[in-house]
Amino acid sequence: MTAPPAPWFRRPDPLPAGTRVAVVGGGVAGAAAARALARGGARVVVLERHGVLAAEASGNPAGIIAPRLTRDGGAGGRFHDRAFRHALDLMDALEARGHRIRHPAAGVLLAARDGAEAARQDDLAARYAWPDGLMARVDAAAARDLTGRAHRHGGLWLPRAGTVFPRTLVATLAEGLDLRLGAEVAALRRADGAWSLLDGAGRAVADAGAVVLANGVFARALAAAADLAMTANRGQITLLHGGTAPRAAVSAGAYETPALQWHGAPARVAGATYDRWADPADGAWRRVRDADHRRNLEALADPGTVAGGRAALRAVTTDRLPLVGPLPDAAAYRAAYADLRHGRPAETYPEAPYLPGLYACCGFGSRGLQTAPLAAEVLASLVLGTPAPVETDLLDALHPARFLVRELKKGPQKNTAINYF
Repeated sequence: MTAPPAPWFRRPDPLPAGTRVAVVGGGVAGAAAARALARGGARVVVLERHGVLAAEASGNPAGIIAPRLTRDGGAGGRFHDRAFRHALDLMDALEARGHRIRHPAAGVLLAARDGAEAARQDDLAARYAWPDGLMARVDAAAARDLTGRAHRHGGLWLPRAGTVFPRTLVATLAEGLDLRLGAEVAALRRADGAWSLLDGAGRAVADAGAVVLANGVFARALAAAADLAMTANRGQITLLHGGTAPRAAVSAGAYETPALQWHGAPARVAGATYDRWADPADGAWRRVRDADHRRNLEALADPGTVAGGRAALRAVTTDRLPLVGPLPDAAAYRAAYADLRHGRPAETYPEAPYLPGLYACCGFGSRGLQTAPLAAEVLASLVLGTPAPVETDLLDALHPARFLVRELKKGPQKNTAINYF
């Protein structure tokens, strides 16, 4: 029998049937969350502040989907494993209906950069009991044949992974949904058991019984009382003309895609930088920098000519897992669980104090293309009270209050339990 969750991680009460749910954010997280909720029977409206979907981090012309592999067998690694395979299955299903979600040149090579990394990849290939055809350790000769690039130490070959068109994915996930484009949400106001979503002038742009924040790092400002543990990282990609594109996507710290059409000409995407950005409200992060183009090109064998670029913010957590689930009332948590570090039995504590009807689906870092679809199913199960698609320990690992709980148990510290390469 599965043990019940600790009171600080309890599942929220499901929403009453027919409750209207507002999803803030029209990127991959918001579209996936809204789709999962709508498929579960919720009445959903998506609010996107820009005039188009996928205008922020989900708006790059291409990105790669590849798993974050871990060596410790912990919750983080298992979530990324499940999310990767779930995303592949979802994209297969969408493409079977005629949508072109991925580049026709399938596969990603996770290239080993040195002998030590090659040894780690040998260990990973042995540890992951994936079905045949999902991952293979390849030597230098095979790596060259697959990608057209020299990789002295070979790498891990993922034939079902590949280059994804994020805007097409978002548009496909959002088909049939109630979309409100150009709808800025600057504040939330609770009254009479419901939420009003307000623009910058204080006017209501929507009313809903529940709100899902899927707008990345900007969720912090809308739900300050939750004290969400996210920071912003700025990422810049580079578009390249000329040179020779790889036959399949390559990831070796940075990544490079096969050739695609961009503004009517062949191009490929290289990137991305990943730098802390202190203040998301400072819009200077949008400016494309020549210095960052140079950084993106450093590892490329045949860079060609810079044709353009794009920058966006990624919402990042210290344990590299998203925030998925009900939002805590941080002050009430600290009061209810002030002595948590002293080891009292869990059953002696009250149940988690949540901000009523508020949920998060954000904090995906640079992995939203592959983790948002499964996270969305997790979110929908928590909102609607349906069976969860993952185990209890994975629900806990994604819970937006997990950092508060760690703080209360041990004091503020960086989580280093997951060993990523």
